[in-house]
Amino acid sequence: MITILDIGCRYGIFPKFKNNYQLIKYIGVDADKSEINRLKKKYKNQPNLKFKFAFLGDKNKKILFNFYSHKGYSSSKKINKNSLWFGQIRTNEDKIKKKEQINCLKSGNWISKNIKGKIILKLDIEGGELDFLKGLDLVNFKNIEAIIAETHFDRPFLTNSNFATISNFLTKKGYWISNMDLEHEKLSKYSIVNDYIPTSSTTVFMKRKYQPKLFDINDSENICITFYLLGMHALLIDYCKLIGFKKLKKIKIFERLKFVIGHRFNYLKKDPVFKYEDLNKEFMKMFNENLPSMSNFNESLFFNP
Repeated sequence: MITILDIGCRYGIFPKFKNNYQLIKYIGVDADKSEINRLKKKYKNQPNLKFKFAFLGDKNKKILFNFYSHKGYSSSKKINKNSLWFGQIRTNEDKIKKKEQINCLKSGNWISKNIKGKIILKLDIEGGELDFLKGLDLVNFKNIEAIIAETHFDRPFLTNSNFATISNFLTKKGYWISNMDLEHEKLSKYSIVNDYIPTSSTTVFMKRKYQPKLFDINDSENICITFYLLGMHALLIDYCKLIGFKKLKKIKIFERLKFVIGHRFNYLKKDPVFKYEDLNKEFMKMFNENLPSMSNFNESLFFNP
């Protein structure tokens, strides 16, 4: 079972995983003990969801943690009041409510102690992302299939953690950027959409074996589950076509794969580029059955339960 390791888990399950958390082991980590206690109560009836209090970084040390007026910005890093984000866009959310000295634990050591097997890492710790990554060891990177990281183009915190430094660091570790969800803001009241600037991105980094030219056919279980959990259905289809029915039928989430690929093909039928006959041949190669045509799809208890 793949573990979702959510570093900076304030407010609960990361939206991308809300519909599939039953498939995985989910561990949320945050440096705000009161938030961890709140989440434990919120998800007390979900045994595969665990929440732990810890601050993880590049090495073991004491750090001063700042609790800001907007709890979501609480960080060991100081806010950069000259940044676009806090200097112009969110000008009233930079007040420090309290400071607390806490232990910082080396991220790699903590993971090795608490998690076995493959990991999808989600990282959103307000300027501490690069420190966390620098604390990982080679054995950790071997197990981390994908990383979802908040990456800034501006410098909202006084730190060198940003899109450029994080992407450069992870590229050297053998990852590539497979998706970017950009957040845009307007800087002037006269702005129109074309004037909006990107301030940050939720960026997905994946191991190179997830690139179509480098697909690893010997790791089909992890690759199919990772693509599925990240909602990367186009690349999932490419991979499933490559490995075919004999391997695909052994995947634990075979039925879920059939469901999402069936829905994608049913949508693509509306595109004049695709013919039902061609899509059906591809579906047959993957799932050894026909793709329901026309109204039969919507009448199917499997595809429309």
